[in-house]
Amino acid sequence: AAGRGALTPAGRDLHIQLQSPLNGSIEIRFTYDWTRSESPVALLDLFDRPDDGGGVLTAEWTPSSDHGWAAYRIYLKVGNWTTPPTAFELTSATYDARIPVWTVTMADIATAEGQPIMDGDDIHGIVVQEYADGSLGEPSDIIGPAQSSDEVPAPPAWANAGPADGGEDGDLYVEWEECSALDHAGTRIWAVRTEITDAIGLPQQGPDVHEDSNSTVLRLERGRVYWVALTCVDEAGQHDPANATIVGPVVPTGGVDDGIPPAPVEDIKAYDTPDDEGGMITVEWTPNTESDCAWHAVMARPVSAEEDDTQPPADALDFLNSTIVADCESGMANISDWGGLALEDNVLYWITVVAYDVWGNGDLIDVTIVQASPERNMFGSNPPPRLQNLSAWDHPDDDGRAVDVEWDASEVMDFGYYVVWASDHPVDDLTVLYPNCRADLAACGATVLDRQYSIDGSSMRVAVTITTAIYGGDSVVNGTPGIISPDIPLYVTVTAHDLLDAAFLTRLPAVVVTPIDNRDDIVPPDRLEVPVVTDFPDDNGTAVYVKFTPSGASDLDHYEVYADIIKYTSTGPRQPAMVVGRDVQQPFMLTNLSDGQSIMSGIPVYVAIVPVDSSGNAHRDQLNVGSGRAVDNSDEDPGAHLPDVDFSAIWSKHGESIEVEWVPLTGTDIRGYRIYVSEERFEMTGEAALLKEGIVGSFWELDEWQQDVPFDNSTEWYIAVVAFDGENWKHAVRSKEIKAFDSTSSEEDGPGNNEATAGIGDLLTLNNVLSVLLMLAIMSIIFMMVRVRHNRRDNQAWELVTGAWGLPQDKEDGSWGDASEPFSAPAAAPDVDLEGTLMPAASAIHAEERGASDTDITPARATAPTDASARLADLASDLFDEPRKGDDADEDLDSLIDDLL
Repeated sequence: AAGRGALTPAGRDLHIQLQSPLNGSIEIRFTYDWTRSESPVALLDLFDRPDDGGGVLTAEWTPSSDHGWAAYRIYLKVGNWTTPPTAFELTSATYDARIPVWTVTMADIATAEGQPIMDGDDIHGIVVQEYADGSLGEPSDIIGPAQSSDEVPAPPAWANAGPADGGEDGDLYVEWEECSALDHAGTRIWAVRTEITDAIGLPQQGPDVHEDSNSTVLRLERGRVYWVALTCVDEAGQHDPANATIVGPVVPTGGVDDGIPPAPVEDIKAYDTPDDEGGMITVEWTPNTESDCAWHAVMARPVSAEEDDTQPPADALDFLNSTIVADCESGMANISDWGGLALEDNVLYWITVVAYDVWGNGDLIDVTIVQASPERNMFGSNPPPRLQNLSAWDHPDDDGRAVDVEWDASEVMDFGYYVVWASDHPVDDLTVLYPNCRADLAACGATVLDRQYSIDGSSMRVAVTITTAIYGGDSVVNGTPGIISPDIPLYVTVTAHDLLDAAFLTRLPAVVVTPIDNRDDIVPPDRLEVPVVTDFPDDNGTAVYVKFTPSGASDLDHYEVYADIIKYTSTGPRQPAMVVGRDVQQPFMLTNLSDGQSIMSGIPVYVAIVPVDSSGNAHRDQLNVGSGRAVDNSDEDPGAHLPDVDFSAIWSKHGESIEVEWVPLTGTDIRGYRIYVSEERFEMTGEAALLKEGIVGSFWELDEWQQDVPFDNSTEWYIAVVAFDGENWKHAVRSKEIKAFDSTSSEEDGPGNNEATAGIGDLLTLNNVLSVLLMLAIMSIIFMMVRVRHNRRDNQAWELVTGAWGLPQDKEDGSWGDASEPFSAPAAAPDVDLEGTLMPAASAIHAEERGASDTDITPARATAPTDASARLADLASDLFDEPRKGDDADEDLDSLIDDLL
């Protein structure tokens, strides 16, 4: 009897060998006796589907051996069954996969108990076979737990970059292996002008390349050296910058590759870097000056034991890069490794420098090779200082699996690397954790950044996005590293290490941040408290200072600033008067209202600050509004109590700098001096640039007008020195002019063109000119009024004389009363003695009037006056009477003068 045979879709296959006992004929008879006995399938494995977007598990099982088989059923459950389920119980349960193909023994499953699988949930599963009559066989053993996850896609396995033959200047052709992630969404590319080994901390430079593409052309600055980094990005925005594929250095250029490398580099010198803690060599050379030179590569390798250290190698074919200087102008570099391996103290190294052209041609055969050995000149641990101004924020537009971290760059010469730590436990003390993680920091969930400054060098802030943290346990020491999870607050810190791995591990600065899933984020940041609005000092009343308490939202993106001259509690139709970043320096200056109008002096300004998160959520009603006024205090000087500084300024001997010297002030409240410089004459310090403050002493030499910009000695400059008492400085100044440098002047000539002077031009200020013009106007008006009154009296006297004595009436020549020219009558008339006739007669008439007024006797008869006597009487009154009180003309003159004053 045979009880076995291979089961196939056509039936059971049984091979039997038979032999005839007689004449070769044989009779065969089959009988089939059976009893139903199940042979259940077994679930072999349940695991996360690799390189996908999460939410899917893969199940694998054995094929069925039952002839009555109809399908496979897979049941998944979140958690686990309390007791193994029976076939009867599974009949009424919802299966998560049904496979009616007998040869298929593996399937991807996206549900558990009929519901979508959630990443991180523990899932258990069983498989059971279904028969043709709909009944179920015996369930398999339970397998689990398994968890689904959204994996970070791996970067391309290879990439090429370079100029294309016949291409345009600035074109860089890039090609790479296609990304293989199931949820692949695109390829991210960076092109930077600094040597890199990864893409950590690099800001995104543009949209990702389409998911179906594996090549592109970058338009870059021609003739410059670039490094290209590539990563694959999935649908959740995840990528792996730490393991980015790097290509470079490459140069975007056009034309045809001539294949000729630049000439060998000359004058190479290498020596131990002085005053360091070892592991560093300084290399100097004369830069290559050829037009197609693109960069210099400093290369090295240790001297082997078999070599004669007095005989340099014949070529540099086996040398490895120590560093690349991405230009052909620099002639010095400090190296601390060769091919990624640290230089060892007291070990002799062969070193050379090779010039490369824009096509990457370099000569490794004809080279100058020197030797040097690093030494430790300073002993004792001196790690880099603890980092300052650390901040952390939720990474925008993601699913809550990343955090952005920023800090001020370390400026130590022997910088090694940064390490970013994140955990749901405090991370201010890493003395126990770091020794355990030192060999593999990434395995501890830490992020390593070996770039000291920002990638473009334009900022002293370093930024990086981290995706891993340490979770669980009772402290950071015994936690487990993993992918960052949303909505769990994290403590974040950064340690700075030198070349010897030394770093401060205690009293570390730390911040708290909460990663947020921005895909469904509709929660805005909390409203801020009332901002403080104050006058901007020393201005003309067109600006205010604004200060507020920063938002604590982890996903904060920016602040909107609203300003109006009427009270409000919601933004309404108003547009932001300005938008400031989340790390804005406070207080900041506000000059405009929300309607675009300028702030005016004395008018209240109402200001509200609205925090906005990375998803655009914000509260724009029920705002807390602060108010203040701008004040025109341009004529106020908070340092008016400080004395003027007597100073002099001259060009240095060769005209490359300005030497300023002053007489020290003896006041006990003087804490230092400030130097202001401008290209134009100025009267207030706000109109000039502050070049140096906090000076103690009586001399300073100004080397630069701006950073890396020297003074132009072919033009004049204006300089002022003011005193500072610790809080205020003198704002009103009299700047002195230093004329263009005259190389022919000498000290024996005395003060000349090279010395600052304060001539008549310094006195011609706006206030002085207006005062002089006002005084001239007042004097002119007084003179004109007096002259008019005098001329009127002269006319009356002339008429009287001509009527009484018959003098000529020709007065059109204006000579009457002119003291500069004696009056002369016409030739036909005799000379008239005015002194003997006019003055005695007038005196006599005046005396008679006074006598008449003094006596009580009234004349019995009045004599009718003649015209001549009446005029003579008026003349006498004008000559001898006291001026009348309250004369209208005098009052008008006085009023006019008062108005002018």
